[in-house]
Amino acid sequence: TIAHRLFHITITPKSNVDTWHSDVQCFEVFDADNTLISVFYLDLFARNGKRNGAWMDDSQGRHRHGNQELQCPIAYIACNFNGPSNPETPALLTHNDVVTLFHEFGHATQHMLTQIDIASISGINGIPWDAVEVASQLLENWAWDADALQHLAAHYQDHSTLPPELLENMIAAKNFQSAL
Repeated sequence: TIAHRLFHITITPKSNVDTWHSDVQCFEVFDADNTLISVFYLDLFARNGKRNGAWMDDSQGRHRHGNQELQCPIAYIACNFNGPSNPETPALLTHNDVVTLFHEFGHATQHMLTQIDIASISGINGIPWDAVEVASQLLENWAWDADALQHLAAHYQDHSTLPPELLENMIAAKNFQSAL
């Protein structure tokens, strides 16, 4: 919902895709004209043998050689969040996890929404190192937006939403002594 509002894209799950682990999901990204513009893989949960941390990388950049068909960008997002504690309970993300996911999705959108057809400078390629975090840090802000959180933050059992005063306290704590 948030990506649709910000970028006018639609993200749909793609089934029957071979992945490197059964937890990995694949999604297709369509523009406002319902044209496929990219694909991404989402690997959210920690497991033995998986590298620590969270990251985004590309599997394929957008490019076209001459009159050939456009090659759509493919990205993957990997995190190490706690998975569901049992089959009846969903994975419960902390707000910090949500901020991390938004951060990595910011990198992914920079790669997936490119309109450049030259592989060496499309998507995340050719971005100067001191500017590589701009899109991801901008997208992080939506993890703190009250309207966005109404779509994200709900109790998994009674579906109650995040109380406004709790969000205010979270923002106050985030900003406390930030000038230091």
